[in-house]
Amino acid sequence: MNTYDKRELFKRFLAGKCHKDEAAWLIEQFSEKEFNEAWKECIEEHFQEVDLNEDVLAAYHKISAREYERIEAHVFPPEKDKDKRVLYLRWVAVAALVAIIGYFGFLQFRATQDSDHLEESLIAQQDSMVFIEGRIAMTLPDGSQVELSDAQQHADLYAAEKDSSGIAQYRIKEQQDKLPYIQQIVVPSRKIAAIVLSDGSKVWLNANSKLKYDANFVGSEREVFLEGEAYFEVAHDSDKPFIVVSRGQKIKVLGTRFNVNSYLSNHTTTSLISGAIMISTERMDRKLAAGEVCQVNELGTISLLPIPANAADSWRKNDFTFKGSKLSDIAYTLSQWYGIHIYVDKNIADSTFSGVISRTKTLEDVMDILKRTKQIRFQYQIQNNERSVRLMK
Repeated sequence: MNTYDKRELFKRFLAGKCHKDEAAWLIEQFSEKEFNEAWKECIEEHFQEVDLNEDVLAAYHKISAREYERIEAHVFPPEKDKDKRVLYLRWVAVAALVAIIGYFGFLQFRATQDSDHLEESLIAQQDSMVFIEGRIAMTLPDGSQVELSDAQQHADLYAAEKDSSGIAQYRIKEQQDKLPYIQQIVVPSRKIAAIVLSDGSKVWLNANSKLKYDANFVGSEREVFLEGEAYFEVAHDSDKPFIVVSRGQKIKVLGTRFNVNSYLSNHTTTSLISGAIMISTERMDRKLAAGEVCQVNELGTISLLPIPANAADSWRKNDFTFKGSKLSDIAYTLSQWYGIHIYVDKNIADSTFSGVISRTKTLEDVMDILKRTKQIRFQYQIQNNERSVRLMK
């Protein structure tokens, strides 16, 4: 078996330059008592040799966060391993690695606190975000949940298929008793789902979104409730209007195509691709014509926006499209997709950017793209065991 200079290899690990076999060997050494003490000294020595600016700290943290899951999987024994000594030694190894990452976090936090650019008050809307984790699921009237999948284990509730673009599509089935049958579809981060309702209307649900509806559409209206973002293609039925209720507004349509984005707590944006809709709030009503985009603020005021409606559904094509978008809104959009809080310093929150970025890119790739504008820096942080990103000037 190979042997290495422990201290030199440890420095290579901190720099993210370890090969797989070197990292495996190093992990085993963490369980030795002598090295378990020595690695702390090695950290101190290493950080005395480098410039502790925010970019360096962010790079170290990025490396450790990226490698942690792989390392953790290596050091945890399989269930069949019952040797208590091995269990203990490998737990020591995990503890050592956690401490390393925690040390990065502490240094990064300390550097952040000393920064002249720190804004005490970050964008408040980020703090209220709740990320949905797991898989696409349906909640039934009795509160039970069914996971939606291609396997289609609940043929009485839906039929699974793919739509023309390859997105997972679920065709909702009516229930035989013709009584109200309330269901809710929940889509987690980094996923999109296409739902075909029992009336033939099709709804694409973006990541971190929920749609509640009556599978039987009993009554004089077809009413659905949206949290998050969705694109609608409504089946025409002049005798039974289609109603979309989202944060702060109600949309009434007979048959049309439109996008509703209600992610943000302070406004909801509706983009009408074709047809006509009536948007109502407690304060006012407004009819929207094809190609128009409107925004409803938290006071219930409706205003038109000077942006093209056809750019609203780029997310269905797996792209982020920003046209003069505020950085705070961009951060929120990225947060919803990647399932991670992205905070923005107030002094750059209203900065605007335009561009198209594929949603298949990693968060790290997107952050690098923003950084190349030379108007933004970013920093990874860990607080209360939760990873986040901070954007600053």
